[in-house]
Amino acid sequence: MSKHKLMYLIIIFSFCLTTVTFSLLHNNPAITKSNHETTSLNVAGNIENPSRNSNSSTQISYDLPTIEFNDIPTETPMPSTPTPAPTTIPTSIPSSPVFNVTTINYQCTTGDSSSAIQNAIDSLPENRTEPMSITLQGVFNSVQNILLEDNINFIGQNAVLIAVNNTNMFTLNPNKTTFSEIHKVFNIDGYDRQFVDWINLHNVTFQSINFQHPIESASGDYAINCFQSNSTGWGINDNINIFNSTFNGFYSGFYGLPINSRFENNVFSNYTSNGFMLPYGFNITIKNNTFDTPATSLEVLSYPGNYPTIGLHLLDVNVSCIVSNNTFITNDYSVGLAVVSSTGNITVTNNIFIGDGQPIAVDFYPRPFSTEGLYVYDNIGQLDFSVP
Repeated sequence: MSKHKLMYLIIIFSFCLTTVTFSLLHNNPAITKSNHETTSLNVAGNIENPSRNSNSSTQISYDLPTIEFNDIPTETPMPSTPTPAPTTIPTSIPSSPVFNVTTINYQCTTGDSSSAIQNAIDSLPENRTEPMSITLQGVFNSVQNILLEDNINFIGQNAVLIAVNNTNMFTLNPNKTTFSEIHKVFNIDGYDRQFVDWINLHNVTFQSINFQHPIESASGDYAINCFQSNSTGWGINDNINIFNSTFNGFYSGFYGLPINSRFENNVFSNYTSNGFMLPYGFNITIKNNTFDTPATSLEVLSYPGNYPTIGLHLLDVNVSCIVSNNTFITNDYSVGLAVVSSTGNITVTNNIFIGDGQPIAVDFYPRPFSTEGLYVYDNIGQLDFSVP
């Protein structure tokens, strides 16, 4: 081997030996640990200073940081929780209407209750010859002074009408001066005189309606007031009917002079004067009603010229009237049924009279005429009698 080749091999061998030795020294942990500083993180999140002593081992501190008493906050703020984004867009659902008035060409669910019913009446065809329906649903607040017209059926579907004190709910139209019948003559059997009347309301029915008045003094308040008079006589109501309704808290639930009319399956309660008052009637059926008469004072009952609280009050000329299958509930010094003065052909049968008050009072109020044609028989809680 030549001298130059031998020198080349020695240089290569020396380089490889140096490389291997350096690698072994660098990767030995026992040698390198003392040549590197270390850091640690304690449980409180503080970085501890590394040890300068190569002979000491690194330790993790588990001691909580010291907090002075004065450093404790008086109120710890709660972290704010971000509101998650809605997964769906909320939909606005409208609430159910308080009331609903519907006719063939009109509907209203908002605004003033009285105006809504009055507008429904006014929306009906003016020249109608048959009754048309107005449907009432829901709760009607502050109902007052609604003017009635001919040929209407008020049909309630869970309808509650709430009155205003010192006003009528339904009444006759005071501006109506044209009537279909003027100076109509009624002949009363048994009396030698004629009664001159004009008819001012035709073919009106109230069905399945809850009439409510605030439980307080209701002087002069009627749910339905159909009475009107002028110099020629009384305004008669022809074919006025009330079915399946309730009247609570009124001075009188109904006040009018009906002919050819029916009042059936109704409840009258908490009235301050009369549950139902007919100053006049002809061809009337009053059947399957309940009259729950509140108590009155003994002085009112016995003092001439004053009326006690009365369930059904038939005053003056009530002719051809059938009162049957009703329940009359009386309290102290009140009267279930009062038949007063110039009456004729009234039949009272198959009724129930219960309570501590007087079942029937006859002709207790001074009038020009005597009671005639009253027949009372087959009732419970009332003995049979007749005034021929």
